[in-house]
Amino acid sequence: MTGVMTIFSFLIGVAAAFFVTCALYILTRPDRTRFQTVLGRIFVVWALLSVKDLVLAFPGMYRQPVLDVVFLIDGWSVATFTVFLMEIVRPGWTDVIKLLLVLLPFWANTVVYFVWPAGRHGIILVYTWMLVAFALAILAVGFVTTRRHIKYVRANFSNIDNIDVSWLRQVFFFFIAGQLLWLGVSFASNPAADCCYYVVTLAMWMMVLRYGYNFRPIVMQPVEPVDESEAEPRQYSFAGQVERVIKEESLYLNPNLTLMDVAKRVGTNRTYMSEYFSRVLQDTFYDYINRLRLENMSLPTMREHPEFTLEHVAQISGFNSMSTFRRAFTKHTGMSPGQWRRERLAGCDE
Repeated sequence: MTGVMTIFSFLIGVAAAFFVTCALYILTRPDRTRFQTVLGRIFVVWALLSVKDLVLAFPGMYRQPVLDVVFLIDGWSVATFTVFLMEIVRPGWTDVIKLLLVLLPFWANTVVYFVWPAGRHGIILVYTWMLVAFALAILAVGFVTTRRHIKYVRANFSNIDNIDVSWLRQVFFFFIAGQLLWLGVSFASNPAADCCYYVVTLAMWMMVLRYGYNFRPIVMQPVEPVDESEAEPRQYSFAGQVERVIKEESLYLNPNLTLMDVAKRVGTNRTYMSEYFSRVLQDTFYDYINRLRLENMSLPTMREHPEFTLEHVAQISGFNSMSTFRRAFTKHTGMSPGQWRRERLAGCDE
């Protein structure tokens, strides 16, 4: 047990140092956004929660009454996931009133626990089920809103590097694993399980830091739903003009081209334009533009100038990052840019 407690204490120290460092790193950033400010404050909360667990490392403190209090305080951390998620999908959502409403059930259970000693066992059970319900609600909202957000950005933007939320799916996986471990730890009172929980939690927040540091939340504008059951297909006065304008004017080379830009260029609105891409072109704006970048610039350039670096090819083709270029290239050709170039050069040698 002594060895496990030593590892446990070490992980607490690592976690506290990590969260403090992340909070300072983000909150001292001069160009930080509102989301990054909120994220930095969340790291401050987690730093305090980690320091609190140092109490359990002292001799004789790893016992049920102390663990119950730690469990109650840890439950408040679930509220940080709510704030984190809502600030991504609904920028500016968090205010004092909403924060107080989110924290109300946690505050109420904690107060009742301390003022009603005789009912503490029942309060812990109620609190546990409340946390399970709260976590499930966060996951349900998270999966639905994430899917809608991903669909929206691909329908409206050609550059989604810092607005895409696909990475949230991985965060949800770690969140589920962490919550299951946390509940197991709370009932089993096992320091080894506590160590596993800290490892999973650190992995999750490291992922959040990686993607969230440069993340820029967007406000999703409402779009009228497309009625696929219409007997007659809608007639679009700009049909054909969209494709011609994008190609002839090389609009696809603009790394920050949006659906609205194209809609304004052909004299229509964003709703009709979004409808046109999904119904007529049967493609997302994101995939359509990236395919044009590859077919009209990237691939011809790589054939004619094998001496150009892939970074240069990506840049002149309108891609904002190498990661987007590689993903689009692989999806379009079935192989990575490097592999395509090697096979091309090998064929020329033969």
